[in-house]
Amino acid sequence: MGLSDFKTAALLVAGVISGACFWTASASQAAPLNVSTVFSTAQPASQSFLRFYNVSSSAGTVTVTLRDSESGESLGQWISPTVPAGAEHQYQISDIENGVAQSFTTPDYYSLSVDSQFTGYFQHVLWRSADGTLTNLSTCETGIASDARRLSAVHSSLLAASYPSSVVVNNTGSEAASATLGIYDARDGSSLGSYTSASIASGGHVILTVGDIETALGITPASGMFHYVVVIEGAFTGYVQHLVDNIQASVTTDMSAACSMSGSLSTAPKSPLRGGAVFSTAQQNAQSFLRFYNTGSESGTVTVALADFDSGEELGTWTSPAIPAGAEQQFSIDDIEQGTGQSFTPPNYYATRIESDVAGYFQHVLWRPADGTLTNLSTCAAGVTADRTKLSAVHSSLLSENYPSTIAVTNSGSASASATLTISDARDGSVLGTYTTANIPAGGTVLLSAADIETAIGAPTSGMFHYVIETDAQFTGYLQHLVNNIQVGVVTDMTTACAMKARPTAETYVAVSQFPRFGAACEAGQTTLDDELLVCGSDGTFRYALYDDIPDMPDGGYTERPSWYPPVAAAFRVNSEPACPVEGRITFTSMIMPADELTDTIPQGRMLLTHVTPTDHGYVGISSNDIPAAERTEDDYVPVYAPAAGVVTELQMLSATDIRMVIAQGCETYTVYIVLNRLAGVLADYQDELQPGMSLSPQVSVQAGDIVGEQRDDRLDFEVHDGSTWLSGFVSPFSYGREAWKPYTIDPKDYFTPALASVFEGTSQREVEPRWGIIDHDVAGTAVGNWYVSGTLGYSGRTIEEYSAATASVSSGTPPGKNTYVWSHLAIAQHWILPDNWVFSTGWWEDEAGDPTQVCMDLSDGTPAPSELTPEDGTVVYDLRKLLNARDVTDGNVCDAENRGIVAIQVNGDGTLFVEPLPSAESTSDFDGFSDEMRTYWR
Repeated sequence: MGLSDFKTAALLVAGVISGACFWTASASQAAPLNVSTVFSTAQPASQSFLRFYNVSSSAGTVTVTLRDSESGESLGQWISPTVPAGAEHQYQISDIENGVAQSFTTPDYYSLSVDSQFTGYFQHVLWRSADGTLTNLSTCETGIASDARRLSAVHSSLLAASYPSSVVVNNTGSEAASATLGIYDARDGSSLGSYTSASIASGGHVILTVGDIETALGITPASGMFHYVVVIEGAFTGYVQHLVDNIQASVTTDMSAACSMSGSLSTAPKSPLRGGAVFSTAQQNAQSFLRFYNTGSESGTVTVALADFDSGEELGTWTSPAIPAGAEQQFSIDDIEQGTGQSFTPPNYYATRIESDVAGYFQHVLWRPADGTLTNLSTCAAGVTADRTKLSAVHSSLLSENYPSTIAVTNSGSASASATLTISDARDGSVLGTYTTANIPAGGTVLLSAADIETAIGAPTSGMFHYVIETDAQFTGYLQHLVNNIQVGVVTDMTTACAMKARPTAETYVAVSQFPRFGAACEAGQTTLDDELLVCGSDGTFRYALYDDIPDMPDGGYTERPSWYPPVAAAFRVNSEPACPVEGRITFTSMIMPADELTDTIPQGRMLLTHVTPTDHGYVGISSNDIPAAERTEDDYVPVYAPAAGVVTELQMLSATDIRMVIAQGCETYTVYIVLNRLAGVLADYQDELQPGMSLSPQVSVQAGDIVGEQRDDRLDFEVHDGSTWLSGFVSPFSYGREAWKPYTIDPKDYFTPALASVFEGTSQREVEPRWGIIDHDVAGTAVGNWYVSGTLGYSGRTIEEYSAATASVSSGTPPGKNTYVWSHLAIAQHWILPDNWVFSTGWWEDEAGDPTQVCMDLSDGTPAPSELTPEDGTVVYDLRKLLNARDVTDGNVCDAENRGIVAIQVNGDGTLFVEPLPSAESTSDFDGFSDEMRTYWR
């Protein structure tokens, strides 16, 4: 099937199959946003519109490159007019074509590359005059997500006759609450007022028409005021959806989904997963089906809890049959209702809570027997997504008479390439065969029908209705799944799904109310945390874990928490966390200090003095830091706020003006403040009680915006950790028992509201993505990343022998005979602000007792970057230079001319690293082989 076969199909998407594509400013993004299948003016029955929404604080333009969708050929560029901050502008494809300087023959479809000067969203909207449908066909290479607190292009009442908008406000908090919505003119971002809803039950929702909002605020839209921007303001816990009703066709389209290009919209899998409105059997004209795709390596079940969508009342739970690894299975709402074993009157709609034994994807599909439509209504509180390499529930030819599937394969690489697709039976995950496409030009797309694929794998057997399809790892591109509803000529995008996270099952980590210490009774296979990881010894008591006790790293590294690793609550020694909102994630609705006091932020990943390995926190500067110390007064203190509701679980005074504070925010999320100068506000009473060296566990509840301290004399260290996430760039997470929260470190901007995130991110000294920095640089088989002296236990700085011989808990202080515990640490990583530069950071420069030092690795002579250094390269010697402050350089080079010696490095096949620094050497020619001073490091 080619693209021309879709010319006559009404591309009507009746459900949550819509989206926007999120991009960051082109100065900091790795690549432009790639979008496929945009209708050109060669198709008069369908007209594409492109929408651009600027969520940043500065105006800017957008550059769109038009490409022929089949050949990938670039046809020309169009630059938008300036889009003001907070504004959303829409342009029809004819205007964009006319704005391109070059003359070209118009193809049927375009693929687009979108570059922007500002942070924002992109949408592709299709209008069909024949049937009056307005649908959102935004498809982006990096998948689909959603912004829980912000909607753009909400239709004013000027469009109510044909395309009225409704805003659905969902309360995912633990208590009833009202929501305040800021309403803005999309043309220029100006505020039109704030609307406060009635109280919404916990787990419930309200649906607001634009007419309701306009009446309450006294808004009469001016001529040309077709669109609003709607933003949740304040501390409301929940999310918003945007629904547009196509009156002529009686089809409702969800316009609230988004595509994330840079990771700025988090779509990490959550457990439990909160689903959107599922049609019950009380609605005879529509039947919901739930699909579950197991992407794990083991079979498992899924449990679905059904709740009344309006009241949030839970009605019953259903557990699926076992779903094999690699399989996708579908269940009707009728079967699920009966499987609960509970007697209740079905409401019109259910809210769902989904917990799974397996990682994978969930889809909600709606079938309407009256008009034969099969549509994708996958909507989840934590956002939606799309796996660019995997598709599930692709229809075999057994369904081609009514619902034929088509697979779009887009090559987003820089050279033409073919893609090899692995085809599996969705019932049990068994591989049926492979199909290799023809060569696809760079930027081009091919469309494949089920019949095309079945020429390679054979005809489906009885009952084989669905396939699972996956691309080969070498192919640079993405997949899209389209289903044609033959009866009404509607094509539905079935790519969108909700990511499922496997719930903890059969874990070896001990879950107890009081954390067991060294020597406590245990059962075989259990682990726990006592500053370092403990395992159950042969005598039935906990002992210190050693490297040999830990399973080998899986191929590809750890992409999620291993079962033996402490959960984040254990890392912070918290027994009971605050309740988690229904959407399964925390949103920071308050800045941590007044925005107008912020100056610049040093990103996380900094290596300086005893911070030998990249820091898991950033350093947030304020204006009073710049006042000479002798001139500072009480008036120069600024308040420090809690970013969201939570519980202060730890206060530790490290020095008179250096307090460490931990806030448990709920949803396995923790914020940590360090070098907090003094306590204030809700914690003021603890300021006099806390003494240097003392730790307290106050268990004080805070709300977003509560004052918890005051800052004047130092930058504020700030870090955020989320136990539902995992940094995969640590080859040996076991090494971080001392600071077991490190693999859970996340980018705070993904948790702030978009407006606050824009302000916060804008303070960073780092101008490339990710603006908050990187801490996990490890790449197995290369020199890059974190290392520890062989024979020591990771971050502790102590020897393996000390732990293996321990008869009691080992102190977490500085090891005997050492100046600092970081004496054994080594990091070879990119500079935290200017990543084109490489830093050699060591706790042992010349003094084995510890003399932490950071120097610049000079690669100007063509020496390979540490990330390229492998065992095949043998020994490589680097010139070392004085490391300059990034703020003092103008050419982006932090390597000073001042010589700091050389270092010889060799990556070994057994996973170790040979290192010999020669601080006094004048050039690399001074190295004539490793000496007795060579050190061996491991991960």
